[in-house]
Amino acid sequence: SGNLSSTGTGVVVVDNKTVVNGGAKTITGILDICDANGIETFYSSHTTSFTYCEKSVAESSCISQGIEAGNEEIEEAVAFSYPSSNWNFRAFEDLWPSKGDYDFNDVVWRYRVTELLNGQRELKTITVDYTLQAMGAGYSNGFAVKLPNVDSSNVASVTVTKNGQAVEHTVLQSGSETVLVVSENLRAELDALGVLTSGCTYYRTQSNCLNQQATDILSYQMVVELTTPVARDQVGYPPYDSFIFAAEGTYHGDFVATFPGMTWQTHLKSFSGTSEMNNALYNLHDDDTGGSEYFLTSNNMPWAINIRDEWDHPTENTDISHAYTGFPTWVTSSGETDTDWYKTAASGKAISATE
Repeated sequence: SGNLSSTGTGVVVVDNKTVVNGGAKTITGILDICDANGIETFYSSHTTSFTYCEKSVAESSCISQGIEAGNEEIEEAVAFSYPSSNWNFRAFEDLWPSKGDYDFNDVVWRYRVTELLNGQRELKTITVDYTLQAMGAGYSNGFAVKLPNVDSSNVASVTVTKNGQAVEHTVLQSGSETVLVVSENLRAELDALGVLTSGCTYYRTQSNCLNQQATDILSYQMVVELTTPVARDQVGYPPYDSFIFAAEGTYHGDFVATFPGMTWQTHLKSFSGTSEMNNALYNLHDDDTGGSEYFLTSNNMPWAINIRDEWDHPTENTDISHAYTGFPTWVTSSGETDTDWYKTAASGKAISATE
């Protein structure tokens, strides 16, 4: 629950259960948690500012590599998955800068990240598996990932597959900024799969349409290889700076005069957007961006959330605060209270992630 710090790389070997409480607000240096089961419980709301690494490798392996004895130099490359089992979840509300219906089902992903690091804990390869859980957006949105502080010239290759098949993709590179587009238009992708109809205009957010829409119909894998490995604390930690943007050539609200494309984006609160972001949209309508925090209302309600556990998303037009009554308190307390807010939804107000 307290603060953690290290000089260089600090390593903690856990042989039972790893819990990061909401009180653990400050983690400095590089903290590697070596636990065969990964981090079972992550209560804190400050996930994007933490410097930590969830190590899903056996304790015996950590010890044999000299980690427990404090040896930070491991000669062989090692791969770590986040999480080590199950999935993380990313959810977006796409009416920013207006709060809108606040149902947080406009774009919902299940995802898992696998990182390959060298012996100096430098990042060599990133593999991300995404499965679309829900799309309850009236607008057309794309999805992309910005790798913080990764120079575009240092990207050796990027591969994107959709449902197991290699697809063309866009890599937006400008100096020290690298943006990887996973999908240009999720609504168009679902239309092409034939799951959207006049009566079921969204994907798995309308209860009466679930029997017509199978789960797991749209999955992506993105593999990024770097030419020169990059320091772990330079890139940050999953889910990195992943965000939604307005699909090119589509309407996305009356607050812009033309089709905005990539100039309209929605990110986690720690990220201000890419170089293409239209900063004039800040502080319009319900947005109260200020200081080092972005995409928040005046009472700190976000437009994007990251959940390190299984999660059932709200039904169409159901405010997340009605589906999960502990959500507002969890947000306004900076994760200190209602830490299990996402585990139990109000009856009839959420759609299962697994059924």
